[in-house]
Amino acid sequence: MSTSQQPNTTTIELLNLLYLGSYDACISQCTKLANPSIAHRILELRANIALGQNDYVLEEVESLDSSDKNDTGVKAVELFAQYQKAQESREQLISQLEQWLDDPSRNANPTLLVIAATIYTHEGNPIAALKALHHASNLEMFHVLIVTLLRINRVDLAQDALKRMQDMNDDATLTHLTSAMVALQVGGPEKVQEAQYLYQELNQKFGDAVVVLNGLALTHMTLGEFEEAEQFLQTALTKKSQDVDSLINMIVCQTHMKNDRQVKRYMTQLKAADADNQWLKDRKQKSDDFDSQMGSYAQK
Repeated sequence: MSTSQQPNTTTIELLNLLYLGSYDACISQCTKLANPSIAHRILELRANIALGQNDYVLEEVESLDSSDKNDTGVKAVELFAQYQKAQESREQLISQLEQWLDDPSRNANPTLLVIAATIYTHEGNPIAALKALHHASNLEMFHVLIVTLLRINRVDLAQDALKRMQDMNDDATLTHLTSAMVALQVGGPEKVQEAQYLYQELNQKFGDAVVVLNGLALTHMTLGEFEEAEQFLQTALTKKSQDVDSLINMIVCQTHMKNDRQVKRYMTQLKAADADNQWLKDRKQKSDDFDSQMGSYAQK
Protein backbone atom coordinates (compact mmCIF):
# COMPACT_ATOMS: atom_id res chain seq x y z
CA MET A 1 0.00 0.00 0.00
CA SER A 2 1.24 3.47 -0.83
CA THR A 3 1.94 5.59 2.24
CA SER A 4 1.65 8.95 0.50
CA GLN A 5 -0.38 11.45 2.56
CA GLN A 6 -0.62 14.13 -0.14
CA PRO A 7 -4.22 15.00 -1.01
CA ASN A 8 -5.12 14.25 -4.60
CA THR A 9 -8.13 14.13 -6.86
CA THR A 10 -9.00 10.58 -5.86
CA THR A 11 -8.92 11.45 -2.16
CA ILE A 12 -11.23 14.41 -2.77
CA GLU A 13 -13.64 12.25 -4.79
CA LEU A 14 -13.79 9.62 -2.05
CA LEU A 15 -14.28 12.29 0.62
CA ASN A 16 -17.14 13.79 -1.36
CA LEU A 17 -18.86 10.43 -1.72
CA LEU A 18 -18.48 9.77 2.01
CA TYR A 19 -20.05 13.07 3.07
CA LEU A 20 -22.78 13.02 0.45
CA GLY A 21 -23.83 9.62 1.75
CA SER A 22 -22.81 7.56 -1.29
CA TYR A 23 -21.15 4.96 0.91
CA ASP A 24 -21.26 2.03 -1.52
CA ALA A 25 -19.78 4.16 -4.29
CA CYS A 26 -16.99 5.33 -1.98
CA ILE A 27 -16.12 1.73 -1.11
CA SER A 28 -16.38 0.56 -4.71
CA GLN A 29 -14.10 3.28 -6.03
CA CYS A 30 -11.47 2.60 -3.40
CA THR A 31 -11.43 -1.14 -4.02
CA LYS A 32 -10.76 -0.47 -7.71
CA LEU A 33 -7.57 1.47 -6.94
CA ALA A 34 -4.42 -0.44 -7.87
CA ASN A 35 -2.34 1.11 -5.11
CA PRO A 36 -4.55 2.88 -2.54
CA SER A 37 -2.88 5.21 -0.08
CA ILE A 38 -3.55 5.02 3.63
CA ALA A 39 -5.75 8.12 3.20
CA HIS A 40 -7.85 6.22 0.63
CA ARG A 41 -8.18 3.19 2.90
CA ILE A 42 -9.22 5.38 5.83
CA LEU A 43 -12.07 6.84 3.78
CA GLU A 44 -13.12 3.38 2.61
CA LEU A 45 -13.16 2.11 6.19
CA ARG A 46 -15.19 5.10 7.34
CA ALA A 47 -17.75 4.41 4.60
CA ASN A 48 -18.02 0.84 5.89
CA ILE A 49 -18.60 2.15 9.41
CA ALA A 50 -21.38 4.36 8.05
CA LEU A 51 -23.01 1.18 6.71
CA GLY A 52 -22.64 -0.56 10.06
CA GLN A 53 -19.83 -2.89 8.92
CA ASN A 54 -17.85 -2.45 12.14
CA ASP A 55 -16.56 -6.02 12.40
CA TYR A 56 -15.24 -5.84 8.84
CA VAL A 57 -13.43 -2.58 9.62
CA LEU A 58 -11.79 -4.05 12.71
CA GLU A 59 -10.67 -7.09 10.74
CA GLU A 60 -9.24 -4.89 7.99
CA VAL A 61 -7.32 -2.76 10.47
CA GLU A 62 -5.91 -5.88 12.08
CA SER A 63 -4.65 -7.05 8.69
CA LEU A 64 -2.65 -3.86 8.00
CA ASP A 65 1.10 -3.79 8.43
CA SER A 66 2.42 -2.34 11.67
CA SER A 67 3.28 1.13 10.32
CA ASP A 68 -0.17 1.63 8.78
CA LYS A 69 -1.87 0.16 11.83
CA ASN A 70 -0.17 2.76 14.03
CA ASP A 71 -1.18 5.65 11.78
CA THR A 72 -3.21 8.12 13.88
CA GLY A 73 -6.03 8.21 11.33
CA VAL A 74 -6.25 4.44 11.28
CA LYS A 75 -6.21 4.30 15.10
CA ALA A 76 -9.06 6.81 15.16
CA VAL A 77 -11.09 4.78 12.66
CA GLU A 78 -10.50 1.61 14.66
CA LEU A 79 -11.66 3.34 17.85
CA PHE A 80 -14.76 4.67 16.06
CA ALA A 81 -15.68 1.18 14.85
CA GLN A 82 -15.26 -0.13 18.40
CA TYR A 83 -17.37 2.75 19.73
CA GLN A 84 -20.16 1.99 17.26
CA LYS A 85 -20.05 -1.71 18.00
CA ALA A 86 -19.90 -1.94 21.80
CA GLN A 87 -21.90 0.50 23.91
CA GLU A 88 -20.55 -0.99 27.14
CA SER A 89 -16.97 -0.01 26.22
CA ARG A 90 -17.68 3.58 25.25
CA GLU A 91 -16.45 5.18 28.48
CA GLN A 92 -13.09 3.44 28.13
CA LEU A 93 -12.87 4.35 24.44
CA ILE A 94 -13.60 8.02 25.13
CA SER A 95 -10.83 7.98 27.74
CA GLN A 96 -8.43 6.63 25.10
CA LEU A 97 -9.64 9.28 22.66
CA GLU A 98 -8.91 12.02 25.18
CA GLN A 99 -5.39 10.69 25.69
CA TRP A 100 -4.74 10.99 21.96
CA LEU A 101 -6.18 14.51 21.90
CA ASP A 102 -3.67 15.44 24.62
CA ASP A 103 -0.78 13.81 22.73
CA PRO A 104 1.14 16.37 20.61
CA SER A 105 2.30 13.58 18.28
CA ARG A 106 -1.31 12.72 17.37
CA ASN A 107 -3.63 15.63 18.14
CA ALA A 108 -3.14 17.54 14.87
CA ASN A 109 -4.43 14.65 12.76
CA PRO A 110 -7.61 15.79 10.92
CA THR A 111 -9.21 12.32 10.90
CA LEU A 112 -8.74 12.00 14.67
CA LEU A 113 -10.25 15.45 15.26
CA VAL A 114 -13.25 14.81 13.00
CA ILE A 115 -13.97 11.44 14.58
CA ALA A 116 -13.54 12.93 18.06
CA ALA A 117 -16.10 15.62 17.18
CA THR A 118 -18.48 12.98 15.81
CA ILE A 119 -18.24 10.92 18.99
CA TYR A 120 -18.64 13.91 21.29
CA THR A 121 -21.72 15.03 19.33
CA HIS A 122 -23.23 11.57 19.71
CA GLU A 123 -22.49 11.76 23.43
CA GLY A 124 -24.42 15.02 23.65
CA ASN A 125 -21.29 17.09 24.26
CA PRO A 126 -21.18 19.67 21.45
CA ILE A 127 -18.77 21.91 23.39
CA ALA A 128 -16.12 19.17 23.34
CA ALA A 129 -16.86 18.60 19.64
CA LEU A 130 -16.34 22.28 18.86
CA LYS A 131 -13.14 22.33 20.91
CA ALA A 132 -11.75 19.45 18.82
CA LEU A 133 -12.48 21.43 15.64
CA HIS A 134 -11.45 24.84 16.95
CA HIS A 135 -8.47 25.09 14.60
CA ALA A 136 -10.19 23.76 11.46
CA SER A 137 -7.55 23.47 8.75
CA ASN A 138 -9.32 21.78 5.82
CA LEU A 139 -12.75 21.57 4.17
CA GLU A 140 -13.75 18.40 5.99
CA MET A 141 -13.05 19.91 9.40
CA PHE A 142 -14.94 23.09 8.48
CA HIS A 143 -17.90 21.00 7.30
CA VAL A 144 -18.11 19.04 10.56
CA LEU A 145 -17.59 22.24 12.57
CA ILE A 146 -20.48 23.95 10.78
CA VAL A 147 -22.78 20.92 11.10
CA THR A 148 -22.04 20.89 14.84
CA LEU A 149 -22.86 24.60 15.14
CA LEU A 150 -26.13 24.04 13.27
CA ARG A 151 -27.05 21.25 15.68
CA ILE A 152 -26.90 23.70 18.59
CA ASN A 153 -28.69 26.43 16.60
CA ARG A 154 -25.67 28.74 16.37
CA VAL A 155 -26.50 29.72 12.83
CA ASP A 156 -24.58 32.99 13.23
CA LEU A 157 -21.33 31.20 14.00
CA ALA A 158 -22.06 28.63 11.27
CA GLN A 159 -22.39 31.44 8.73
CA ASP A 160 -19.07 32.93 9.86
CA ALA A 161 -17.35 29.55 9.53
CA LEU A 162 -18.95 29.02 6.11
CA LYS A 163 -17.42 32.27 4.86
CA ARG A 164 -13.99 30.99 5.88
CA MET A 165 -14.73 27.68 4.17
CA GLN A 166 -15.81 29.46 1.00
CA ASP A 167 -12.62 31.53 1.07
CA MET A 168 -10.69 28.27 1.16
CA ASN A 169 -12.53 26.73 -1.83
CA ASP A 170 -15.87 28.09 -2.94
CA ASP A 171 -16.24 25.57 -5.80
CA ALA A 172 -15.69 22.41 -3.76
CA THR A 173 -18.50 19.86 -3.51
CA LEU A 174 -18.19 19.83 0.28
CA THR A 175 -18.57 23.62 0.35
CA HIS A 176 -21.74 23.40 -1.77
CA LEU A 177 -23.16 20.73 0.56
CA THR A 178 -22.36 22.82 3.63
CA SER A 179 -23.80 25.95 2.00
CA ALA A 180 -27.08 24.11 1.40
CA MET A 181 -27.26 23.02 5.04
CA VAL A 182 -26.65 26.54 6.32
CA ALA A 183 -29.13 28.13 3.88
CA LEU A 184 -31.82 25.67 4.93
CA GLN A 185 -31.35 26.43 8.62
CA VAL A 186 -31.26 30.19 8.05
CA GLY A 187 -34.70 29.71 6.52
CA GLY A 188 -37.02 32.04 4.67
CA PRO A 189 -38.32 31.52 1.11
CA GLU A 190 -35.15 32.69 -0.66
CA LYS A 191 -32.76 30.68 1.49
CA VAL A 192 -34.87 27.52 1.32
CA GLN A 193 -35.00 27.88 -2.46
CA GLU A 194 -31.20 28.33 -2.50
CA ALA A 195 -30.76 25.19 -0.42
CA GLN A 196 -33.11 23.23 -2.66
CA TYR A 197 -31.22 24.37 -5.76
CA LEU A 198 -27.87 23.31 -4.28
CA TYR A 199 -29.22 19.91 -3.22
CA GLN A 200 -30.77 19.38 -6.65
CA GLU A 201 -27.45 20.16 -8.32
CA LEU A 202 -25.67 17.65 -6.08
CA ASN A 203 -28.37 15.07 -6.77
CA GLN A 204 -28.02 15.53 -10.53
CA LYS A 205 -24.24 15.24 -10.34
CA PHE A 206 -23.87 12.38 -7.85
CA GLY A 207 -27.18 10.54 -7.98
CA ASP A 208 -29.28 9.42 -5.02
CA ALA A 209 -26.96 9.92 -2.03
CA VAL A 210 -28.37 9.55 1.48
CA VAL A 211 -27.32 12.96 2.84
CA VAL A 212 -28.48 14.79 -0.29
CA LEU A 213 -31.83 12.97 -0.28
CA ASN A 214 -32.33 14.01 3.35
CA GLY A 215 -31.50 17.58 2.43
CA LEU A 216 -34.07 17.57 -0.36
CA ALA A 217 -36.63 16.06 2.02
CA LEU A 218 -35.97 18.81 4.57
CA THR A 219 -36.47 21.54 1.99
CA HIS A 220 -39.85 20.06 1.09
CA MET A 221 -40.84 19.67 4.75
CA THR A 222 -39.91 23.30 5.37
CA LEU A 223 -42.29 24.22 2.54
CA GLY A 224 -45.01 21.99 4.00
CA GLU A 225 -44.71 19.47 1.16
CA PHE A 226 -44.65 16.34 3.28
CA GLU A 227 -45.68 13.79 0.64
CA GLU A 228 -42.76 14.90 -1.56
CA ALA A 229 -40.44 14.74 1.43
CA GLU A 230 -41.63 11.23 2.23
CA GLN A 231 -40.62 10.03 -1.23
CA PHE A 232 -37.05 11.30 -0.83
CA LEU A 233 -36.78 9.74 2.62
CA GLN A 234 -38.08 6.39 1.37
CA THR A 235 -35.38 6.42 -1.30
CA ALA A 236 -32.76 7.29 1.31
CA LEU A 237 -33.85 4.35 3.47
CA THR A 238 -33.55 1.97 0.51
CA LYS A 239 -29.92 3.12 0.28
CA LYS A 240 -29.27 2.73 4.01
CA SER A 241 -32.13 1.16 5.95
CA GLN A 242 -30.75 2.02 9.39
CA ASP A 243 -29.70 5.61 8.65
CA VAL A 244 -30.43 7.57 11.80
CA ASP A 245 -31.04 10.96 10.17
CA SER A 246 -33.37 9.43 7.57
CA LEU A 247 -35.36 7.70 10.30
CA ILE A 248 -35.59 10.85 12.44
CA ASN A 249 -36.70 12.93 9.47
CA MET A 250 -39.21 10.26 8.50
CA ILE A 251 -40.66 10.30 12.02
CA VAL A 252 -41.06 14.08 11.84
CA CYS A 253 -42.57 13.82 8.36
CA GLN A 254 -45.06 11.12 9.35
CA THR A 255 -45.99 13.08 12.49
CA HIS A 256 -46.94 16.07 10.33
CA MET A 257 -48.91 13.74 8.08
CA LYS A 258 -50.69 12.43 11.21
CA ASN A 259 -49.75 8.86 10.34
CA ASP A 260 -49.40 7.40 13.84
CA ARG A 261 -48.80 3.83 12.70
CA GLN A 262 -45.87 4.90 10.55
CA VAL A 263 -44.48 7.05 13.36
CA LYS A 264 -44.52 4.02 15.63
CA ARG A 265 -42.91 1.86 12.95
CA TYR A 266 -40.03 4.23 12.27
CA MET A 267 -39.55 4.93 15.96
CA THR A 268 -39.04 1.20 16.51
CA GLN A 269 -36.51 1.13 13.67
CA LEU A 270 -34.66 4.13 15.11
CA LYS A 271 -34.41 2.54 18.55
CA ALA A 272 -33.04 -0.63 16.96
CA ALA A 273 -30.52 1.36 14.90
CA ASP A 274 -29.30 3.62 17.70
CA ALA A 275 -31.02 3.28 21.05
CA ASP A 276 -28.58 5.77 22.60
CA ASN A 277 -29.32 8.49 20.06
CA GLN A 278 -29.38 12.05 21.44
CA TRP A 279 -32.59 12.90 19.54
CA LEU A 280 -34.36 10.03 21.31
CA LYS A 281 -33.00 11.21 24.67
CA ASP A 282 -34.19 14.77 24.01
CA ARG A 283 -37.60 13.53 22.87
CA LYS A 284 -38.01 11.42 26.02
CA GLN A 285 -36.93 14.33 28.23
CA LYS A 286 -39.50 16.62 26.62
CA SER A 287 -42.18 13.95 27.03
CA ASP A 288 -41.27 13.46 30.70
CA ASP A 289 -41.28 17.22 31.30
CA PHE A 290 -44.71 17.50 29.69
CA ASP A 291 -46.09 14.64 31.79
CA SER A 292 -44.67 16.26 34.92
CA GLN A 293 -46.25 19.60 34.09
CA MET A 294 -49.60 17.96 33.38
CA GLY A 295 -49.35 16.09 36.67
CA SER A 296 -48.70 19.28 38.60
CA TYR A 297 -51.72 20.98 37.00
CA ALA A 298 -53.91 17.97 37.79
CA GLN A 299 -53.03 18.23 41.50
CA LYS A 300 -54.13 21.88 41.71
